[in-house]
Amino acid sequence: WKHRPDRNVLGGPLRVAGVRYERGIGVHSKSVLAYELDGAYKEFVTSFGMDDNSGRGANVKAAILVDDQQRFERCDVVAGVLHGPVRVDVSGARRLELVVDFGLNGDIQDRFDWIEPGLVK
Repeated sequence: WKHRPDRNVLGGPLRVAGVRYERGIGVHSKSVLAYELDGAYKEFVTSFGMDDNSGRGANVKAAILVDDQQRFERCDVVAGVLHGPVRVDVSGARRLELVVDFGLNGDIQDRFDWIEPGLVK
């Protein structure tokens, strides 16, 4: 599945826990979004959750890696819950990775949204 800026992975609006969001990235498990930071930022901030159009079997693990080291992880992410905001220190970092991995049910209906992600200088 291809990621979609400001849309869910199916091309519809981003919706998590009944709320619509204008900014974010829609993905499907398993996905890895990688960004080169070149040491230019201090912090990464995001919220996240399963898109409301995910099925009842949707379940993923979300992780944030900085220079190949895991800085955040949340297992058993299911529909109906917005997580965050999460703040991760990226001071001096070269690379940021946003990972959505299979959960308890493999890749069944895992439509996940990174909500309002941003880098702080």
